[in-house]
Amino acid sequence: AALASAAPNSNSNSNSNSNTANKSPKKSKKSKNDKPSTTLPPATLSQVLSFLPTPRDRVLLFAGIFSGVLNGLVYPILAYVFSNSFSNLGSSQDGLANVREVAFTFLVVGAYAFVVAAIQNASFCVLSVRAADNFKKVWFRALLRQDLAFYDVHSVSGMATALSSASNKMKRGLGRK
Repeated sequence: AALASAAPNSNSNSNSNSNTANKSPKKSKKSKNDKPSTTLPPATLSQVLSFLPTPRDRVLLFAGIFSGVLNGLVYPILAYVFSNSFSNLGSSQDGLANVREVAFTFLVVGAYAFVVAAIQNASFCVLSVRAADNFKKVWFRALLRQDLAFYDVHSVSGMATALSSASNKMKRGLGRK
């Protein structure tokens, strides 16, 4: 009788223990997640643009943005040329002259698109490399200002990895679009 009465208690205890055992890893997982987050909010535009050291870089940024706007006008221009080309080709008596005119128009629009896209890509690529290099220089100067106790707390290899990762993110963010 003692064994029979102990068995349900042990089962209920084992069930409650198994439930608490199942719950305890969840609590430990939560305790790992309860640590303060080290992720920082994304940088603002003014913070990113602060790494453009010279007025020449700001001119490159303006040229890239302006070329991007001009590049965005290619599709409306193509829609207009398409609509006019089909109406002109269908209503003309001399089809070959109109075909030449439409072909020349498409050639001009293609050349325009190539030039503005090349300016946009070149300016953003140069800008991203220059900004990332300046970012590395600023970071390195900040590391040189630290006292020796800073390096006891922070891993040097971890900082190098973080610097490389952050500069690559900056290159991708400011780079070719």
